[in-house]
Amino acid sequence: MKFIFPFALALLAAMPFLMALANPPAVETAKPVGRPRPSPTPPPTTYAGHIVYTANVTLHIFNLTTSSDTSLGVSGVNPKFSLDGSKIVYQNSGIWIINSAGPYSPQQLSATGGVPSFDPTGTQIVYTDHGIWRMNADGSNKTRLTLTGQQPSYSSDGSQIAYNDAVGSSQQLFVVNSDGSGARQVLTSGAVIDTVWSPGPKVVMGVLSGRKNYQLSTFDPNAPGSLTTLLTSSNTNYEPSWSPDGSHISWTASGGIWIMNADGSNQQLVISGGRQGSWGP
Repeated sequence: MKFIFPFALALLAAMPFLMALANPPAVETAKPVGRPRPSPTPPPTTYAGHIVYTANVTLHIFNLTTSSDTSLGVSGVNPKFSLDGSKIVYQNSGIWIINSAGPYSPQQLSATGGVPSFDPTGTQIVYTDHGIWRMNADGSNKTRLTLTGQQPSYSSDGSQIAYNDAVGSSQQLFVVNSDGSGARQVLTSGAVIDTVWSPGPKVVMGVLSGRKNYQLSTFDPNAPGSLTTLLTSSNTNYEPSWSPDGSHISWTASGGIWIMNADGSNQQLVISGGRQGSWGP
């Protein structure tokens, strides 16, 4: 027994060490650090004014401030606001004009022609009808300006008209004085469509890129070499319109009518399913 007792004491003394071997302390790993939450998506930019557009061949007006939409209850395509926003000219088996607020009272101005557009004063309308024509906003005094050409648009001072005309097998950008004199080609590029002059010196248009897709570009007819491509994508971008202050452009692309800054940045879909938008006050 005298030998067993010292052994028992030794065993008791060693117990903490043996227990430590049997149950090693847990290795403390670094605590996970919470990742910062992604910044919330910035709210869509809000815009001022209204866009008149077509949906299922019916004219609508979209309020950009309230996002409310109003159907004008008339059939038509290629609508354009007057500069003051009080009138809309459009195409429907000829040229028509309508108030932008009720009573709408649509009136036919011409039994033929299409793709009409106002001058800056709202008193003249230019349109396509086997060449470029001009008439008063009441349909009187129809005057042929060119023998060929289509999709005309007035400059901001009303002194010139930009339009597309055939050169060989493609449409190119031309400018003519508002009295019909001095017609001239101002750009040689891929085929162009949907020419619209801005409140400033530039026009915006679709320019053919590759074999089938049009991409929006701007160009100053008085500044050779100023052609600037705003969009490059695998889809066609077309039917542009300038905001009244020239700071933004709306256009038709996949999904409907979009808006971007005039330099092509900050692209946002604003009207699902719409097309042929014209931006007014």
